[in-house]
Amino acid sequence: MFLEAKRSTASLLVVKIQKVSPLAIANIR
Repeated sequence: MFLEAKRSTASLLVVKIQKVSPLAIANIR
């Protein structure tokens, strides 16, 4: 159960990062 929860949260974080990273890169430049 715990490992499954960690995996799902990790995948959600990856999706968030993929959505936000273009904006973050644009802001840095």
